[in-house]
Amino acid sequence: PVVNVMVTPTFNAGTSISQYLRMVRFDAVGIFKSIPFLVMLAFGMVNFIPNAIMTQTMFETPIYPVTSQLLETLNGTYTWLLIIIALFYAGELIWKERGAKLGEVTDAMPVSNWVPLTAKFTALVLVVLCFQALGGITSILIQLGKGYTLIEPMVYVKTLTLNSANFILLGGLALVLQVYTNNKFVGFGFLIVFLASLTALNAMDFTHNLYIFGSSPNAQYSDMNGYGHFLVAQLSFLSYWAICLVALLILASAFWVRGVTPSGRERLSLAKQRLSGKLGVAMAISLLLFVAMGSYIFYNTNVQNKFLSPDETIDLQARYEKELKKYENLPKPRLIAVS
Repeated sequence: PVVNVMVTPTFNAGTSISQYLRMVRFDAVGIFKSIPFLVMLAFGMVNFIPNAIMTQTMFETPIYPVTSQLLETLNGTYTWLLIIIALFYAGELIWKERGAKLGEVTDAMPVSNWVPLTAKFTALVLVVLCFQALGGITSILIQLGKGYTLIEPMVYVKTLTLNSANFILLGGLALVLQVYTNNKFVGFGFLIVFLASLTALNAMDFTHNLYIFGSSPNAQYSDMNGYGHFLVAQLSFLSYWAICLVALLILASAFWVRGVTPSGRERLSLAKQRLSGKLGVAMAISLLLFVAMGSYIFYNTNVQNKFLSPDETIDLQARYEKELKKYENLPKPRLIAVS
């Protein structure tokens, strides 16, 4: 006998979250199994492990394999590969379905526009964090292999998470550029222009973190006083650029292409229509937060303190040498005893 089962579709917030989690797992697992990711992971390990094992001295003084030393080696020989991973897979994720000629099929499914975009960004974040975590686990194993047992797991977690932030921001920017341009190679082209502009701005002495996307001061960990007072500044700038990325992702959701690619004018009209509801409210809130955070940072860096560019710092050093050179040979105080 044939039994007809009546199914009532349900489309609510729970449905979108379930779809989002499935897409995150699908995209993340696809990257973890891909040959380019495995090759870059192996290359990073081959580059990092010998350097970490052979680091025996600092300034000709024998040292223990402390956590801060391993993290410094990890950052110099392993982490830089995340630039390639984040930028490459940003393009691959956006064009994954269309590259497999399944774009029209997936676009016809009952899924909100923010779900696939947010899922792909989350998958990119997970890849960056997992890459860092593997480096941290390898560092701990090297410490144990050298007989050093004062392991500091929370220092690894905090430092590697902070170091991942810049790569996540850069990957997010690459992701939204792919959506805006709606052309894989044009998107990569704009990304190259952005990276080249960073070098050009630095050469012209424009170095303020307030207008260079994703940049922030580096709160380097010290065995003497942890992150000191530098962590607040770094977190402030990272929050500022994270809010900016949220606004860019919301805008990308409005420009998300479904089905047959429309013309530029049609995309703009559709984006305006999508931004007229809750998406527009979220966009406005994120922009207000971005301006508020930027004002707070500007007040602290340019009003409460005096911001000096690298060239201005060099000029100040030159002035110091010129004006105080005449006092070079005067008798100076010296320590004669310490209690």
